[in-house]
Amino acid sequence: MRMGIREFIFVLLLLVTPVGAYFFLFEPRNEQIAQANEEMKLKREKLKALQVAHVHFTDLEKEIKRLNQTVDAFEAKLPAEGDVEIILKQVTDLVSLENLLTKRIKPEKEIWLSQYTAMPIKMTLEGHFDDFYQFLLGFEKLQRVTRMPNWKIYQKKSKDGSVMVAEIEFRIFYENAR
Repeated sequence: MRMGIREFIFVLLLLVTPVGAYFFLFEPRNEQIAQANEEMKLKREKLKALQVAHVHFTDLEKEIKRLNQTVDAFEAKLPAEGDVEIILKQVTDLVSLENLLTKRIKPEKEIWLSQYTAMPIKMTLEGHFDDFYQFLLGFEKLQRVTRMPNWKIYQKKSKDGSVMVAEIEFRIFYENAR
């Protein structure tokens, strides 16, 4: 058999066809497959993260109801603006019940917050430490939301022995008038 130019081109085309198919067909397809695999991997990771989040929030509606009930309970403890005097009377009754002497009561400027208002009140009390301790126990049992952020106790000498002086600041919280 004689090898002419026609046969040579034919053999050359037979050899070039698989090489061309690799560069123009198989390599781009392999890149697409690799990209699709990477996207599937990312989607699997995202799905796992969503499954973990779903486990934590299966009872989300129940948790929201529980938190709303807690907020409602705290709001029920907030007096109306007109009831502040009632709470102040309860505190002063508690002071006199525990045999403490009120030296000073001074309301401070109200602190306006988003849902409620705090009224700071500074008070100076004199008496024995045991009486003051009983006052604190009673103060803690008040039904309304109150807070005592600052207080200072020191001893004062008097004719009938040692007396304790307490300078306290307490806050009464109440609902904003809307």
